[in-house]
Amino acid sequence: KYLASTKFISKMVIAGVIAINGAVFHGAHFRVLQRLVGISLRTSALFHRKSRGMFINGAVSIISWLFTLALGSLRGLPYSIGEILTSYGFLLLIGICVALALRARFLARV
Repeated sequence: KYLASTKFISKMVIAGVIAINGAVFHGAHFRVLQRLVGISLRTSALFHRKSRGMFINGAVSIISWLFTLALGSLRGLPYSIGEILTSYGFLLLIGICVALALRARFLARV
């Protein structure tokens, strides 16, 4: 029953993205953030170098969680897995662009 559900399969694919994104964040950014405790992020050269990936990880996380939540709240979906995941990918692209624009705005306020 579940394997025939495009909604379920799409949610599982996105859950996989969430897990990978969390592992990447933990492996690549957590130690950097620990080193930056108490330091102004706007003036930190380390944060300037590493923040692009952090902002991208944040965008992937929020879009993934919200998309999964939205999928879970909808009853029947008359869309294929490809259509659902294409929509998700499009929202990821928009989210990453917005995150990078916010990063540029944040770092410009020095």
